[in-house]
Amino acid sequence: MTIEGYYDGRQYVALEDVSVKENQKVRITILDEYFEPDEHERNVDLLARYKGFGGRIWEEDPQEYVSALRAEERSR
Repeated sequence: MTIEGYYDGRQYVALEDVSVKENQKVRITILDEYFEPDEHERNVDLLARYKGFGGRIWEEDPQEYVSALRAEERSR
C-alpha cells in the first residue's frame, strides 16, 4: 500500500486515513516535490498543535471552533 503525506518540520503527516498498528514497519520515500497546504489545513494543524492533539484533522473549521468556544465562554 502507498499513501501520500508530507513532513511538517517535526513529523510525517499522512494525507489519507490509514490504519497502522503500533510497531508496524513502514517505508518512507522522500520526493523532490512539495506539499502546499491550503489555509484550512494550516489552521487545523496550528489548532491541533495548540490543543495538543498532534495532526488529527477535525471536520470543523478551526476558526469556527475557536469562535464557538469564545462565544460559549462569554455567555457564562
